[in-house]
Amino acid sequence: MLAEHSSSSRWYKVDLQIASPLGGFKVPSADLLTPEGRAKAAADFVAIIEDAGIEVFAVTDHNSTEMLVEVRDAARAAGLVMFPGMELSTGTGSDGVHLLLLGDPDADITSLTFEWHKAAGFSRDYPAFDDGVHRPSRRSLIDILDDLPEDTIAIAPHILTENGVASGDSIKESSIKWRCLHHDRLEAVDVGTPNGEGGFNSKFRARELDHFPAVQRMAYVATSDAYEPDKLVRHTWIRMHRPNLASLRQALLDHEARIFCHWDPRLAGDPNEVKHAHVKSIRLDGLTTSKEALEVEFDPRITVVIGSRGSGKSTIVQGLRAVFGMETDLPEQVRRESERYQSDVFRDASISSVFVEAISGAEDTATWRHQSGVSTTHGNSLVNARVVSQKELFERTTGDRPGEQSPSANMLTLVDEALDDDQVSAELLAAGIDVTAVRIDQFSDELQERRRLFAETAARRLEADTKVAGRKKVEEDLAEVKRKLAALDDEKEKEKLASAQETLADKSAVDRYASKAHDLASILSEITLPEVPALVTKTGRQFFEPLRELSEQVSSTIDTLVTDIRRVTADSRTQFATEENVFAKAVASANEVKIAYESKLAELGVDLSQYEVLDHQKMAFTEELRQIDGLDKTRPKKMKDEAEAWTELNALFANRRSARETFTGIVSSRTPGLRFSVIAFADHSAWRRSIHTELGFRQGDHTDALLSIAEWVWSTEHSAETRLARSEAWRDALLSNDYAALSDAKLSPSFVGRLSQASEATRIGLASLRADDAFDMQFLKEGNDPAVDASWQTVTDGSPGQRSAAMLAFTLSYGDSPLVLDQPEDDLDSALVSELIVNQFRDARWKRQIIVVTHEANIPVNTDAEVVVVLENAEGRLRVMSRNDAPAAGPIDDPEVRKSIQELLEGGVRAFVNRERRYDNELSKYRIDVGLLSAKRSRGT
Repeated sequence: MLAEHSSSSRWYKVDLQIASPLGGFKVPSADLLTPEGRAKAAADFVAIIEDAGIEVFAVTDHNSTEMLVEVRDAARAAGLVMFPGMELSTGTGSDGVHLLLLGDPDADITSLTFEWHKAAGFSRDYPAFDDGVHRPSRRSLIDILDDLPEDTIAIAPHILTENGVASGDSIKESSIKWRCLHHDRLEAVDVGTPNGEGGFNSKFRARELDHFPAVQRMAYVATSDAYEPDKLVRHTWIRMHRPNLASLRQALLDHEARIFCHWDPRLAGDPNEVKHAHVKSIRLDGLTTSKEALEVEFDPRITVVIGSRGSGKSTIVQGLRAVFGMETDLPEQVRRESERYQSDVFRDASISSVFVEAISGAEDTATWRHQSGVSTTHGNSLVNARVVSQKELFERTTGDRPGEQSPSANMLTLVDEALDDDQVSAELLAAGIDVTAVRIDQFSDELQERRRLFAETAARRLEADTKVAGRKKVEEDLAEVKRKLAALDDEKEKEKLASAQETLADKSAVDRYASKAHDLASILSEITLPEVPALVTKTGRQFFEPLRELSEQVSSTIDTLVTDIRRVTADSRTQFATEENVFAKAVASANEVKIAYESKLAELGVDLSQYEVLDHQKMAFTEELRQIDGLDKTRPKKMKDEAEAWTELNALFANRRSARETFTGIVSSRTPGLRFSVIAFADHSAWRRSIHTELGFRQGDHTDALLSIAEWVWSTEHSAETRLARSEAWRDALLSNDYAALSDAKLSPSFVGRLSQASEATRIGLASLRADDAFDMQFLKEGNDPAVDASWQTVTDGSPGQRSAAMLAFTLSYGDSPLVLDQPEDDLDSALVSELIVNQFRDARWKRQIIVVTHEANIPVNTDAEVVVVLENAEGRLRVMSRNDAPAAGPIDDPEVRKSIQELLEGGVRAFVNRERRYDNELSKYRIDVGLLSAKRSRGT
């Protein structure tokens, strides 16, 4: 059963040559003698066709349409479409061939039969059947084609068979068949199924016969010519808006985009299946430029949006950019325009877009608001849609932009964005290039991590170098400490001093105790006991008696303790004053030892209080030497770690360069008119800006010095090896803070001074900066030999049209993510539009979605867009145009869409017809070519 109709065209599985049951098709138990039996046979016949997967078919009995009404009714009941048809055969002779005639599914079959029989020359005098056997036409094929009604499509079946219109044997002998093949009314041919044979038939199927102009414009179809169910094998996929005569004719006119024979190598399964990611629709609410919401649906393949000025075309583009494309690193002018649109037109808007993920087909809705940005309903990642305007492509090639806006940087941005495309990643992986670490977001993170590792390893190595270099100073300091301690380290003197110090320590301890005891006596003497109360009652006095006695006892005890403490402490002081006390003598002797020792140290310049400090210093210096020796042993490992970190840092840039070169090589192979070169580390503008910022220079400071060192390190006048060696010399100078090795760079003293004053961390960071690659795109000048270098021109030196064409060809040559193009025809002449844009669009539709906003008629017509959306501004309401109460959105098959294209892009039907008349000679060139070839054949030349 046919799928529900939509505004898009779709592919139908079609068989344009099947016999009816009455014409000989074998339907089991068919009763063709009664109306009821014929109706059932027709229904069974249609069921057989449906079981074979055929959705649209033509019944082409010889000379007859007798059963077509029943079959058409049965087809409609089953949800299939039948084209009424008839098969004619011409008489024997040089042009005796078969011809299929098809009418519209809704046509009056009786009228068709009359017109076809008339063209074939059947009449009462020469009926179509003789005793039930169909008869050949008495007219030539050319005569039949000349007289066919306009509402008929003519197809020549099995043309390469022995008696076919293009039989390799007979067509060489006669110009009649050749002229029949090239007749304007013959719209399609069945060339049979390729079987691997060579020769004429193979070249004909491959459209490689120069003396047969028809093979280029003629549609090839595959028909079953079936008379039994098992023969319903050969079929054709045909893309139509609706399965009717007008859509079929449009398909045959553009067979490259709309026709797939079942044997076509381009066919891979059901062509209706879409595996690539695509945007289904966009809805823009709350626009400042429209009184109502603007909503547009897109086809998964090619959608072209047209409309008059102010109809909302740019609004659609900017809406898609807001939802899907603002992460793109845009040229400044384009970025400002997008931001202006968002702040002015979209400031209160809600933009929602339904999108479909690749492979899985999962749907989600992304919603954008000016304040909150983008969110998705189900949390899926946005499809990687690319929104490109011709202005952007032109800006990327403008040659007078410095720094970040230079053509090289702008074009490299496009290359790096391409590396984010899943299909590009897969292609590069197949070529041995893993782009995981060099995708835009990942590269930034990976670069930061590798710079951090280099900074850490370099800092550890520098710390080790500094400490190892200071070993001699530590050794000298330790020797001096040891010399001073040597004077304090005589064993006998040390023992004597130690004994004296012990005695003096005891004396100090006794003094401290006596002092504290004296203080205690003073405290006790000041204690005041509670006053004894004057008790009146006898019982109270009796009860209090023990407490009174305790009070007297405490008072007596305190007095005794105070007296004893003061007596004993006085006695101890008296004994120290006499020479007879042993301890007093020991203390006096210890004082003499101490005084003598201090005098000796004074002569050496050592204070006794420094001994412990010196001893601690000795231990510290000894430990420091041990650590330095340990660091010295680890220096090779630290140097290795630093070297590996440096290598990994360089490898990241090398991997990105390899990905860039491989990718552009793939693009060049697909687009022979373009070639590319990626020059390693040749763009040092960002490198200079980073150094300027890190060193805190004011604007304009040290510009010449930065340019001088940049040219010295990165100039492309030197070999890649020299540039690498100089980048390492620059690195080593920064790490060592010694710039003598850079004398050839002619750095100013003030610049070197600023470098020298920078912290170690800053200098390490500068050492890890790298210049970016430079990118050159060249296009082949028209008519030149690609093997000659002079035939190629750098894109920035080309005309606006040449630059735009080259950039557009590049953009279209890669990826499978949705591509939105805003007026790609700007700056291009019509020839370039037809040759470049149209052809690439037609090829790209199978692997990616393309949405185009255009003013150029060639694009919707010659790309054969699945959907053309016509926008209008109806009294301040941006919307899809309405024609005859239906939206003007559909393929070119749709008459209302064609009318809109003619009015908006061609200046109206009258202007279009006038141009056709003026261009009549060019439009008839094909006929002239045919006539010349025919004349040659007639002359035998």
